Amino acid sequence: MLIFANLLYFLRYSFFFNIKNWVCGFALAYNFIIKDLFTWELQPEAAPPDLQMEHLTTVLLGMLGLGGLRTYEKLNDKTK
Repeated sequence: MLIFANLLYFLRYSFFFNIKNWVCGFALAYNFIIKDLFTWELQPEAAPPDLQMEHLTTVLLGMLGLGGLRTYEKLNDKTK
C-alpha cells in the first residue's frame, strides 16, 4: 500500500509539475526566440530580427528574484 501511495505522489506532484514547467519554458522560447528565427528563415534576404530581450529579461529577473527569496526563506527557517 505504501508503494502505491508513493507512486501516486510521484505521478501527481512530479510528473504534472514537470509537464507544466516544460510547457511554460517552450512557450517562452517560442515567443521570444523561435518565432523570430523562423520568420527570418522564411525571408533570408532580410536582416536577422532583433530578439525581444527586454521582455525576456523582465520575466527572467522576476523568476530569479522569486527563487532567491524562496532560498532566503528556506535558509532562515521562515517556511511552514
